[in-house]
Parts: sequence; structure tokens; C-alpha cells
Amino acid sequence: YLSLEEITRLEFMGKVPPQLRNKLGHLAKALQGTMVISVNLRLNQIDPISAKEFVANLKDTLVETLDLSDNQIRSVGARCVATELKETKLSFLDLSDNQIGDAGARDFAANLKDAQLKKVNLSFNEIGPIGAKDFVINLKGTKLKSVNLSHNEIGPIGAADFAANLQDTLLGDVSLKNNQLGDVGARDFAANLPKDTLLTSLNLS
Repeated sequence: YLSLEEITRLEFMGKVPPQLRNKLGHLAKALQGTMVISVNLRLNQIDPISAKEFVANLKDTLVETLDLSDNQIRSVGARCVATELKETKLSFLDLSDNQIGDAGARDFAANLKDAQLKKVNLSFNEIGPIGAKDFVINLKGTKLKSVNLSHNEIGPIGAADFAANLQDTLLGDVSLKNNQLGDVGARDFAANLPKDTLLTSLNLS
């Protein structure tokens, strides 16, 4: 049998008992001194407070990848999680399908300044044109290089504003797939894209 010291990936998708959801901080603390680098907590009805406590207690662990998708983190949870990232080694975070909305997208980005996060999945989060614009504006000064904003409500205007504000970010990989962009959105995105961005991968389908 493998000991916890030998395990590198933990899968708890839909398997956290209700009575333990408000004690996720203890689970994170238990990872200190282990080789675990990836944790999957998808589909566990995790609320904002529990999400924050889990991330806050990842300091002094080796965890680099965290899946919190399909939970109940919402806008306040997105902000709280972001504020705790600076003490962790997390480089990839999945917050898809958490109803974070425009406010959550804005506040998440605004609190990433000291984090090591390089990649985030924010798909299926009811983010509209204002949220997308505020998100990218607040990314300046962060280390984020990749964002998945697919299956939101960004639309042509949001896509154009997003592109116009890519300057001074490190984003090289962006997905705006399934955001009702159409031909107009794709055209306006390209027309508003600054010449000095780092963008190398783009999905507007």
C-alpha cells in the first residue's frame, strides 16, 4: 500500500461528506510534509468560507494544482480564495461553474498581485462584458499567463474591451469560446488587440 508520503495526487470529486465540508482547512494542513501536488475537490458543494480555509492552509505544502470546480464559491469566495493564494505554490486553479459573476471575476484578478498563479479556469461562471473587462484590467502586475473564460456571457462588446486591455498583462493563452461573439466579436477583438501583447494562443469559436 502507498503511504500518504508517496501519494502525489488526491481525488475527492463528490466524495467529501457534508459534516467535513467546514473542516477542509484540516485536510489542507494534513498535506504539509507530503508529496501531494494536485488536489481535486470538484462537486462537493463547497461554500466561500470553506474554500478560503482550504486554500489558506495550503501554505507549507507542495500543492500546485487545485480543482474547485462545480461548487458554491460565488463572487465572495472568488475574492477570498484569491487573497490567500499569495502564501501558496498554486500555479493552476479551476474555479469553473461556481457562479462567480462579474464581481467575482473582477475581485479575483484584483487580489492576484502577489500570487504565483499562472493559469485559471473561469468557464461557466455567468461573467458578462463588464466582468471580462474588469478582470483583464486588474491582471496588470500579476503572473497569470493563461485564462479560460469559455461558456460565459461576454459577447462582442466584452471581447473587444478584453482585447483592448491585454497590454501590460502576461496573458499568452486565452479562451473565449462559446461567448456569443460571432463574426463581429472576432473582428472587433482583432481590431482592438494591441501590437505588443504576449498572446500566442486564442480560441474565439
